[in-house]
Amino acid sequence: MLKEKLQNIVELNSEKISKMTDAQLSTYLKTLSVSSNNFPTQKQNLENAVQNMNHKSIQTWLTAVVSSLRRINADNMVIDLEKQISKNFDENVPQKKLQFFVDYLLNSVYMLYADIQVLLEEIELENNKTGGVTYLEKTKNKLLEITDLDSNKIKNKTTEQLETLLEDLTTFSEELLINEKGLKSSLEAKNYKSALQWLAALRGSLYKIHADSLAEDCQNQIDANMVTDNIRHERLELSINYILTSLDMLFEEIKALNIPKQEDNAGGTDKKINILSHGFNKKSKCILAINNDILFLKEINEILWDSGYKLIGATSALAAFDYLNTDAPDMFIFDDKLMGIGSGEITRKIRSAGHMVPILFTAGQTKRGDIVSGDEFGTVDIINKPLNPNEVKRLIATHM
Repeated sequence: MLKEKLQNIVELNSEKISKMTDAQLSTYLKTLSVSSNNFPTQKQNLENAVQNMNHKSIQTWLTAVVSSLRRINADNMVIDLEKQISKNFDENVPQKKLQFFVDYLLNSVYMLYADIQVLLEEIELENNKTGGVTYLEKTKNKLLEITDLDSNKIKNKTTEQLETLLEDLTTFSEELLINEKGLKSSLEAKNYKSALQWLAALRGSLYKIHADSLAEDCQNQIDANMVTDNIRHERLELSINYILTSLDMLFEEIKALNIPKQEDNAGGTDKKINILSHGFNKKSKCILAINNDILFLKEINEILWDSGYKLIGATSALAAFDYLNTDAPDMFIFDDKLMGIGSGEITRKIRSAGHMVPILFTAGQTKRGDIVSGDEFGTVDIINKPLNPNEVKRLIATHM
């Protein structure tokens, strides 16, 4: 199926693709991705070179474009472009003719890479739909190999239960350092009551992730030292150090699972900001797009792929405001409901932070008055969902 999709892109050599093994196909997809990502830079540099009539630079970037095409087996296009280069490129060609030729070349290559980009995103979506179960199954097998975890409780978990366990493992890893520090500080101060409280906190966390044997060790120490007058410091310290050593080993094994960071539905803990756009430069206008759904950000990115804007994507309001602490966009695009935050509230926060640039909301079948008043909050408008590419571009151009 994958080979058939690749062969539908007519500029690619279907015969070479048909003979690829699975391993070669995997490498080829990476090459397609790298070439697609490199093209905007090649395009920008080639256009700059033509504008400056820098023939050496033009030659360099023409060669780079053709080399990238050759690596992805766009053989017919390579042959055509090499013929065109030999006919149209020399130092005596007038700038207008050279500009016409380069525009023709870049438009041809752009259409190819646009098709490739769409295909790569389709493949990624399919992998996400089918790969989740595979990833969870692999993770389950790794969990079963961790001796301190109860394998009987793990092996029969459903997909949903396993996802919850992974979240609990992440929380456990994040809280472990705090619990360890509290436990050690209590021992050093000979505050045994506090030490037993920290052991109880650890016990609860360990039972939650099914590290039952370690949880029972904590419980045994609690039971043995309930009467604080009879505590033998050296013995308690020895036992707790044993537990801490075991916890450190467990922590390393959990860390090796590479559990992806979960996003907090209450407010968003994902602070990651992605530059999504292609072909922008230092003078490009910047758009900050905020949406909980990464697929929406990719859709906006596809619409604005060659627009020249610098598109910044944030998957939570928290991530967006972290970005606003250091940078200021020229426009905002976000959903009318973001992580439970209403459009009016987030707009007020943006305006109170001093950002008076246009704000565009995406909303499905929503009347203008149902969002916020443009007179009250500055320039605002609505992008209806599902998104219409021409309408999105028109609204951005109007308000920018």
